[in-house]
Amino acid sequence: MNYLNKVFKERMGDTVNQFIIKEKMSLAARMLANGEVRAYAIAESLGYDNYANFVNMFKKIYGIAPSQYAEKKQEMWKNNSIKMEKNDSSSKT
Repeated sequence: MNYLNKVFKERMGDTVNQFIIKEKMSLAARMLANGEVRAYAIAESLGYDNYANFVNMFKKIYGIAPSQYAEKKQEMWKNNSIKMEKNDSSSKT
C-alpha cells in the first residue's frame, strides 16, 4: 500500500478505491430515487461498461438491486405525497 492510500485509509476508513466506489453508488442511489434516469443509463454515466458489475456493486452496498431500490424510493415518495395531500385537505375544513 502506498503512502497516499495508507494515510487516506487512516483518515477516511476506506481505501481510495473503496471511497470512490461508495461515492459512485451514493450518486447512483440519488439518481435512482429521482426516478428520471434508468439504471443502465446511470451505470453507464458512472463509468460501468458492464451493467452486471454495476448491479452487483450496488447490491453489495445497498442490499438490493438498483431497480428494486428505485421502486421502493418512488413508492415512498408517492405515499408521502398522498399523506401530505390528505393533511392539506383536512386542515382546510
